[in-house]
Amino acid sequence: MTAATIEPHRFRPRLWRDRDAWSEHEVRPCGVRGELGWLGVPPAPDLSDCLVARPRPHLLAIWEPILTKAPGPHLAQAWCCYINTVIFYHRPYIVRPWRRIYESHGRLTHCSPGGGFEEWDQLETRFRWDECVSFKGDVFQVSGGRVLWANAPGEPRRWWMRRGARRIRQERAA
Repeated sequence: MTAATIEPHRFRPRLWRDRDAWSEHEVRPCGVRGELGWLGVPPAPDLSDCLVARPRPHLLAIWEPILTKAPGPHLAQAWCCYINTVIFYHRPYIVRPWRRIYESHGRLTHCSPGGGFEEWDQLETRFRWDECVSFKGDVFQVSGGRVLWANAPGEPRRWWMRRGARRIRQERAA
């Protein structure tokens, strides 16, 4: 075991909220840093801070830290939309009470109040659906994910994007 390896939970935690997790590698960030390779369209993003765990020979659990200043789940709710966008809405939802005034056809008009919800932040993640990555010589196809508030051992709590990946090509034996 190297210093870059973070072990998963051995037992199911009492307050395991992630009912869609199939293994202990999907409960909280764990795995190895810096061994994930990019096979997508250049330029390649920096993947050195992503954690990768391999719960099965054909599956990966990829933990991508989300760089945001949005507070924890007591004040923010994360929503994944489009192909790689995450929006952190204010919790509880606050409808914008003011009217937006803009100029249209040479005169000032306004739209009705409540044109949207208050947001903390909006950002794009590094991975998209069907992106290809390499890990220890095998090629994996990244699928959808979930935004979770979790911590890796020895680090403060933060927002993470947990994605799954399925092997599409196995390395050839020499």
